[in-house]
Amino acid sequence: MKTVSLTLTVSMLIFTHLLVAQDLKVGAKGGLNVSSFGGDFIDVKSRAGFHLGGYGNLEFDERVNFQGELLYSLQGVKIKGEDIRSNLSYIILPVLVQVKLPEVTEGFTAYSGPQFGFLLSAKQKGSFNGNEVDRDIKDDIKGFDLSWIFGIGYALESGVDFGIRYNIGLNDINAQTDEDAGAKATNQVFQIWIGYLLWSQ
Repeated sequence: MKTVSLTLTVSMLIFTHLLVAQDLKVGAKGGLNVSSFGGDFIDVKSRAGFHLGGYGNLEFDERVNFQGELLYSLQGVKIKGEDIRSNLSYIILPVLVQVKLPEVTEGFTAYSGPQFGFLLSAKQKGSFNGNEVDRDIKDDIKGFDLSWIFGIGYALESGVDFGIRYNIGLNDINAQTDEDAGAKATNQVFQIWIGYLLWSQ
């Protein structure tokens, strides 16, 4: 818990610095989520969702940038063999170190860093044996999610950028403790995104 608190504190300091930086770029971004669970859950499969929000990017030197993001993210899973899906809605805060790789091609970057997720809502929807399912499962899901991001991106001179990333969940999000339902679950999310630069100084 101390490690999580320290990481969150350092990340928020970096994010705050982005807001007052002199070489700051601000933009909007969004895209596709393909999410599932890692851990002990075997009767689930991936589902599609989306993410949408904004970013602030600070140029540290010619090769390294820091980027903080504030996004809404819809993710979750489908239940194998059933017409039931879990909808998990998060506010997520990625804090990334971005490395420019002109050796590959101009505009190409690789990046990595922690992501902090805060659960807004959790529901199961669909049908089971002909009966409609619409159930609130927020009490079954922990409110905080810590992930680590690996990704690549490409920026055009027009201000458009795009890329892919993979978010690996580091903590168990299953809040259920009984023997039958208490299997470990971690968020695993593949993302394809596109962004646009709105302002720079």
